[in-house]
Amino acid sequence: MEISHLPIFPLEYGKNGESYVIERLTMQDAKVKAHLHDIGFISGAIISVESMNRQGMIVKINDSRLALDRYICNNIYVKEYIKEDDIVER
Repeated sequence: MEISHLPIFPLEYGKNGESYVIERLTMQDAKVKAHLHDIGFISGAIISVESMNRQGMIVKINDSRLALDRYICNNIYVKEYIKEDDIVER
């Protein structure tokens, strides 16, 4: 289920243990952007934050764990991932 009113923000502001839906990549380096796209960083993909520190994050995407520095995290825009089971009908 698509929920369009959720705020979009850089992954850098994500929380440890939470999952997000990738909205877009904004980095200017075409090679980095293409590499991320090739390993699954595409609009609609689900990414989970496994740990974080001042230098960056360890994330899980498509059954792979990756270390991302702050520059990369600041250029991956995400929104909160809400499972259909968590949605209450009104």
